[in-house]
Amino acid sequence: PDPRSKAYDALGVTHAVSESGLEQFTSGERGLTLVDQINTTRVYARPTALPYARLVSQVDAVDSAEMLYARLHDPNFDPADILLLPNDEACPLSGKSTNEHIEIIEREAGLLRLTVEVDQPSYLVIAETNFPGWNASINGAMTSIEQAYGAVQAICVPAGQSDVELAFRPVIF
Repeated sequence: PDPRSKAYDALGVTHAVSESGLEQFTSGERGLTLVDQINTTRVYARPTALPYARLVSQVDAVDSAEMLYARLHDPNFDPADILLLPNDEACPLSGKSTNEHIEIIEREAGLLRLTVEVDQPSYLVIAETNFPGWNASINGAMTSIEQAYGAVQAICVPAGQSDVELAFRPVIF
């Protein structure tokens, strides 16, 4: 319920909207900033939201929803550095990359193309709901999408430069 929660940071939530106002959450280093008001509806910016696409090289495995929620709400947890996944076996992480770059080439409804460069295998975290129908490829080869933080997408990218594509192709169609 606290719009300053690190759980919202992990999910890439950039704004909070309220009918009643969130003035009690506007102070401190994680405080919200009122950016617009239409009648009684207020829109606040969240200054601590993490980028839409980012790289993470440390994973903590969480094997239950209770464990996930406890980690997300732990005051010492930093979603900028640690990825929460149901398991940690999918990516051969060997340390933090010292040279990393992400460039979003194309982003439209149901399609995302990026170029990623890292010197160590890492997880590419996309603040997009991990929903059935999303498919991912790296350099043209299909790859799996992990569910990070219980909601968003994470893809293991190898060291070097990779062309990554995510496309939403629902099975029903």
